[in-house]
Amino acid sequence: MNDPRGPKVPAVVSHFQVESLLGAGGMGTVYLGVDRRDGTLVAIKLLHPHLTDPSFRERFEREAHVAALLRSPYTVHILDYGVVDGRYFIAMEYIDGETLGQALRDGPLPVERALRIAAQVARALEEAQARGVVHRDIKPENVLLWAEDAVKVSDFGIARQSGAATLTVPGAFYGTLAYAAPEQFVGEADHRSDIYALGATLYHMLAGRGICQDQEKAFRGIGASGFFNARGSGARGRGSFKGPADSLSDLMNFAVCMSQGTN
Repeated sequence: MNDPRGPKVPAVVSHFQVESLLGAGGMGTVYLGVDRRDGTLVAIKLLHPHLTDPSFRERFEREAHVAALLRSPYTVHILDYGVVDGRYFIAMEYIDGETLGQALRDGPLPVERALRIAAQVARALEEAQARGVVHRDIKPENVLLWAEDAVKVSDFGIARQSGAATLTVPGAFYGTLAYAAPEQFVGEADHRSDIYALGATLYHMLAGRGICQDQEKAFRGIGASGFFNARGSGARGRGSFKGPADSLSDLMNFAVCMSQGTN
């Protein structure tokens, strides 16, 4: 019988028993775990083994510490973090629900529901901004829905603190093409980038499709810079981007302009 944890995954991480695979992403793999002290279910993210350059541990611990300070009821709380068998891990509260991305498989959401979800994500970002934390990857897959559309924003464990060094290579793109703000394509991000991504996510909830869904498919494989150049040229003359969106109304106007180029 195959190990449900997958190959080369430790059976125990800190005081958590690793049980089964939940999912995988660009920075790591997430497993269901159990706190051996009290039986509480947790989600354990093991970062990919290649993320082990000499300066990584210091940056990882600093950023994980900052993310662990977030205590909004709309944020997935970080319980522990560290290194085990050379692998960096983040243990988070486990949310038994579905992602917004899964909810959107059936099409757009009613306006009232979409606004209710977006408002809760905005409250999570409000606390993050107050603490100088930039998420950099707000998207439907990182919004968890549970208990009648109560919202928890996940993946703050690989966020960055404004003005600080980041886990990723300086100047490199980090995010998801369809939701990333234009400045992220040149390696820059602040709280306004998260506001833009929330606007793009709200657009998806209302329209049933991403702002640049067609372009993302057409230019898949050319890299972030190629996608940005194609996306930027398509927006010129229809309210093209002049700087990071500072308000939800600004970014939604830009989102509408962008969407006109995909129809």
